[in-house]
Amino acid sequence: MRSNIYHTETKQYVVDCLKQQQAKALSVQDIMEYLQVHNSTANITTVYRILDKLESEHTVIKRIAEDGKKALFQYIIPEAGCMHHLHAQCTSCGKIIHLDCSLMEKVIQHISEEHGMQIVCSASLLYGICDECRKKQKDDTKEPRHI
Repeated sequence: MRSNIYHTETKQYVVDCLKQQQAKALSVQDIMEYLQVHNSTANITTVYRILDKLESEHTVIKRIAEDGKKALFQYIIPEAGCMHHLHAQCTSCGKIIHLDCSLMEKVIQHISEEHGMQIVCSASLLYGICDECRKKQKDDTKEPRHI
């Protein structure tokens, strides 16, 4: 009986972690650090099982990191339609932007009709640098003023 309680508690911690950072995709290591801060003794295998279940329930989207070396997980609200529109991720801060607009729908349709490729939105991610990070980079490159 304790096993089910433990698993349910761990699942709630995982969901809480993902919800709190839903603007980003998190690695399993990020989630493990969150669990440790909350005094959870869950092991990495349990976390992977929970993430697989959340993915099959369409509560989480699994993505591959830009470097292709690890999986990242992002909490999604089912009503947000994340399985049906594209996303862009900032390569600097990790923020994910929903590209839920008519132009992106036209791009997806164009790729399908003109190039014969069906886009899988839940697995598709465009990379770039968000406005906040571009502004920060611009501010960092400014010369200090001498008075």
